[in-house]
Amino acid sequence: MSRLAYRAALRSALLAGLWFAALPLAGGAQSRPPPQPIAQILDQPATPLVQLSPDREQLLLLERPGLPPVADWIGTSALPGSA
Repeated sequence: MSRLAYRAALRSALLAGLWFAALPLAGGAQSRPPPQPIAQILDQPATPLVQLSPDREQLLLLERPGLPPVADWIGTSALPGSA
């Protein structure tokens, strides 16, 4: 495949990908609640992080904030972590 044909195919694939990615945004698509097992997993508190001191004599447990409850972001266009 020549370089020009490769670039044309790559450009076409990128444009098609962008088009398909934009489909849910068009037409006022609404988010649906996830299945119950997925919602239960997402609603669980985050596990703590563990850090050892350089001399390995002390252990530090760091608590992390969890995700917001699934019920808080259902029906909105913003998902956790999106700007």
